[in-house]
Amino acid sequence: YQRRVRGIPATPTKEVLNFVCSVRGKETRSITLHNKSGTPWSLVPVIEGEYFHGSELLVVDPGQHKQYEVSYQPLSMTNENKKHNGSIFFPLPDGSGLLYNMTGFSDHPRPLGSLTYELPAKTHHVELLKVHNWLRTPQRFVIIREILKPDKPDPATTIKGFDYIDIPGLSDREYKLIYEYYK
Repeated sequence: YQRRVRGIPATPTKEVLNFVCSVRGKETRSITLHNKSGTPWSLVPVIEGEYFHGSELLVVDPGQHKQYEVSYQPLSMTNENKKHNGSIFFPLPDGSGLLYNMTGFSDHPRPLGSLTYELPAKTHHVELLKVHNWLRTPQRFVIIREILKPDKPDPATTIKGFDYIDIPGLSDREYKLIYEYYK
């Protein structure tokens, strides 16, 4: 017994869904699907691409429009030469389908917060900062210490600490930051 399945190959839409957000951030886009048939659709989208996500089922009633939300939530940064690519395919009941290509660009992470202190002169202060590794693999984080204000930093004020910190996958470590004020 042989069974033949005949379908219409999916042609990607001309529009590419472009996503831009900071690493570990999230951007969501909507795709409008229109059911021109007389029967309801229960669509199970097929999403490819590590950082693209959407709901597993979309029901579109006959003659209706329905929005499908797809999200981009990157865990690694991209650059101009290497972006995150993906696609989403909606297999339709008539054997055809809708295919959308997706491209994601993720930039530097946003700061989680800021610290403000008023400390007495001629002292030093140690601050323990919790650093989290959100990946399953170990990461080395490079530490950038800089005084943003004033325009001409006072040489009597220093910020010290290690230049990097190694953190195992899905773990936290404390980073010791030392402020010194000698004026």
